[in-house]
Parts: sequence; structure tokens; C-alpha cells
Amino acid sequence: MRIRAATSRDKEAVRRIHLRAFAGTDDKQKIAALAVRLLHEKTNPQTASLLAEVNGAAVGCIAFSPARLAANTDWLACILAPLAVMPGWQKQGLSLIH
Repeated sequence: MRIRAATSRDKEAVRRIHLRAFAGTDDKQKIAALAVRLLHEKTNPQTASLLAEVNGAAVGCIAFSPARLAANTDWLACILAPLAVMPGWQKQGLSLIH
């Protein structure tokens, strides 16, 4: 498995992964659109979108988006979402980094 930074060139793979991972939900289109939008979003610090590949095929992706707390702007948090894994790779330990 290879984990790398996702780029705007990966938008179709990211979209496909989310549509497949959330196939049974009413929000699959919204979630996929959000994941693709995060690839282009300009934030400081930059949103980190990662893509997991197995034998060159994209099988999972995740985004870490920066967020500031309104009560204390000195604190920086990261929102871990959306996270998606192709159905055939779910529950296979893909999220474990060895």
C-alpha cells in the first residue's frame, strides 16, 4: 500500500471512492462533492488530503482540514473528514500505518 498526498488530478478517483463508500446513503453526492472541493480549498495551514493506493489503484482517501475555535483563536484543530474506503477494502486494516 502507498499513501500519498492527493492532488486536483485525483478528483475523479476521490469522487469515485466516496460514491462507492457511501453508496447506501442519501448524502453520497454531497460527501463526494465535499471531498473533491477540499482538494482545491485554500486554507492556512493547507488542508491535507491523502490517497491510499494498492497496486496503483486508489482505494481510500481522507482529508484533514484546519479549524479555529471561536472561543480561542490561538488553538488550531483539524477536522478529520471525510474518510472513505472502497467497499472491498473496508475492514481490512487500510487505516493502519505500518
